[in-house]
Amino acid sequence: MMDLLEEESGDINAMAVLRAKLKANKSLTPAANARRKREKDVKSTVDRQSLRARGRDEVFSFRCRQDLLEEIKATSRQRGVPIAEWMEQIIEAALAMEKSCCAAQLTL
Repeated sequence: MMDLLEEESGDINAMAVLRAKLKANKSLTPAANARRKREKDVKSTVDRQSLRARGRDEVFSFRCRQDLLEEIKATSRQRGVPIAEWMEQIIEAALAMEKSCCAAQLTL
């Protein structure tokens, strides 16, 4: 990189030229390329219009332990519902329970 700076030091637009050279040489890591491909595949298979019609147009994700993920997948399969739908039901139930517990505490 210092060679590039020394090479362009006489030019007023040296930084712009340097940025252009670095941008041209920039390549994504294999992991980043794989992630982009997965995102593109998902976008092409998911019908966004039907998601919006059901009110599911927001993305919410989180990281979890491998054993928890396997249990979630198994339970979802057993119930015959998609993971997203099952997780939505769980969160709604937890929020309702949280509201009722908070309401009960306020009345004490």
